[in-house]
Amino acid sequence: MIKSLLLKNLILVEEALVSFDSGLTVITGETGAGKTALVEAIRLILGERADASKVRKGCEKALIQASLDITLSPPIRALFEETGLATSPDEDLILSREINVSGKSRSFIAGQMVPASLLQKLAPHLIDFIGQHAQVSLKSSESQRELLDLFAETDLASFQELWEREKQLESEIRLLEEKKKTSDQREALLEEHLNELNQANLTKGEDEALFEEYTLLANSQELLSTAHQILAQSEEAIEKSTSISPLLDSIVKYSPDLSEVQKMAKEAHLQLTEIAAQMQSFQAKVESDPSRLEFLEERLKLLEHLKKKYGKDLFHVQEEMQKELASIDSLDETIEALSKQLDSAKEKTTLACQAISSKRKEKGLELGKILSKSLQELNIPAAEVTIAITPTPRSRLGEDSICFFLRANLGEKPVPVKESSSGGELSRLLFSVKVALAEKSSPQTMVFDEIDANVGGETATIIGKRLKELGTARQVLCITHFPQVARQGNHHLRVHKEERGNRTICRIDPVNESDKEAELLRMLGGQTPLTTLA
Repeated sequence: MIKSLLLKNLILVEEALVSFDSGLTVITGETGAGKTALVEAIRLILGERADASKVRKGCEKALIQASLDITLSPPIRALFEETGLATSPDEDLILSREINVSGKSRSFIAGQMVPASLLQKLAPHLIDFIGQHAQVSLKSSESQRELLDLFAETDLASFQELWEREKQLESEIRLLEEKKKTSDQREALLEEHLNELNQANLTKGEDEALFEEYTLLANSQELLSTAHQILAQSEEAIEKSTSISPLLDSIVKYSPDLSEVQKMAKEAHLQLTEIAAQMQSFQAKVESDPSRLEFLEERLKLLEHLKKKYGKDLFHVQEEMQKELASIDSLDETIEALSKQLDSAKEKTTLACQAISSKRKEKGLELGKILSKSLQELNIPAAEVTIAITPTPRSRLGEDSICFFLRANLGEKPVPVKESSSGGELSRLLFSVKVALAEKSSPQTMVFDEIDANVGGETATIIGKRLKELGTARQVLCITHFPQVARQGNHHLRVHKEERGNRTICRIDPVNESDKEAELLRMLGGQTPLTTLA
């Protein structure tokens, strides 16, 4: 529930700290006294759009801050976890809104700046705000469905999961069937491409090896000439090194210190012999072979053509084509498997949809009776509310069309609420709906902004008593012009204006028991005895 509301520089309010308690709190004040500021403060804290007109004239910014004592329900906890907000379950939840004179605003939850959209998501779990014109929503078929589903506690979320799964399977099958229509042509093309790649007898690393060999053969004449010169000079050097060895042997007999030179001469002889052998091998390798050169050239041209056609990594392309061909071959099996899943999904969706329809019909009768009785007690003695549930093509909201009918006068036939209902009838119907749904909705705080508009004094008395009853289970705030309603409040706040320093300011003060009688008299115009409020 709301524990306190701080307003600074909001419309006519310079500064006000308003405390709230459980039960029914009534808020009164003359027209134009500034009750709008209190309503706007609550709307803004719930994330509604802010603009510069909310900032008090001559001020840089307005501030609204609410302190709420709430239970961190799973939806609220999920919202906080989703956005990474750190809150303590042992502390009041603080919501703040700053509005700059430029019209820009900043929003805070527990001191952490958040987008206003997060306040909007959080709002339905904190406060049920029923404005003066909220009865218009009763004319919406969608709103009527939502009200019935809330009362019936239908498990629409589970049905929608099944519905989405069914639609997903249908989409997958549709795509596969479209793919199957063109699969024959695609299959023929893949087989043609794979056949071309298979006939090429590709081996990994082949192009690099072939290019190296091709380069050698293409330059064979020049390479052979150079190799021949190296071989001839190597053989000449070998011959000379052979004659050096005996000469060194004869010297070493008399000068042992030259034995190392003798060893070097022998190693040089061996190295020269190896050079000659390598050159002979090289000559054999690059021996001019026109047919081999032609083969290499054609092979490299083929590989280059295939790379240009299919991509540089021919082996990867080949594997992907084989996978796609295999998937085409298994299309029928995949479609059959998905079709079985779809049949099962449709069966589950149908059962869930039937359960929702059955519950709507059962609870629709119950809600109609509750609303009829409530309206009769609110001075529409012949009131009868019926909720018609008719079949409609299935959607993610079920397969029911829901329409509230109201017969307000005896002898008349029921008419759809969305087509023909007076303002007074709609106000009373909305009030009855909110009372009926009070135990079903999650917010602990309900705010009624002149919900008693368009009704008479006697009806206002009944509404006041109902609000007080509602306050035993909920925190109820009610802005009213009726003393009959105000008299029922457990707590009373008065909004009034006063002049200070050539400026008009708005004050929001608690009304004690002794002042309450005076405020009720003011609301009556100071003429009617208080006993008429009973």
